[in-house]
Amino acid sequence: MENRIEKLEPTTILGKSMEMSLAEDKTQALWQSFGPFVKNIENRKDRNFVSLQKFNSVFDPKNFDPNAPFTKWAGVALQPAIEDGNTGQRHDCLIPGLSLYEIQGGMYAVFTHVGPASEFRRSMEFIFGEWFPKSAYRVDDREHFEVLPEGYRPDDPNAQEEIWIPIRNK
Repeated sequence: MENRIEKLEPTTILGKSMEMSLAEDKTQALWQSFGPFVKNIENRKDRNFVSLQKFNSVFDPKNFDPNAPFTKWAGVALQPAIEDGNTGQRHDCLIPGLSLYEIQGGMYAVFTHVGPASEFRRSMEFIFGEWFPKSAYRVDDREHFEVLPEGYRPDDPNAQEEIWIPIRNK
């Protein structure tokens, strides 16, 4: 599986979020609710989509509870913008029904998953079962996310997505 280490600058996404768990996965409903807004979003950084997970504690696959709640985002990355000096708010991208979220940035291990979303578990098993134990890194307590290209279809056997996992030195 292809991978690399990247330093990500803080990145703003615009999208929708929903609380869920792996056992009560609402990902499809989240993306369906976000889809109608996409054509109205200006100042996009690129044509990709971001599927972000913010866990309530450090993600530990050895002790992962499928019922543990987390916040999931469906969104797009925005171009960097100058904030309003009076309010500290961005005014260039606000769309009723959508919210802004700031990815903290930092060091990430980036992997390329090839195949349908139904085989995502295979990639996670490699990353956490093989790559992390042999690497000089451990999972950091920041956002995990996937970058999905325009036209991504979760049922496509040739689909590709980037998996971004926050890391720090052991």
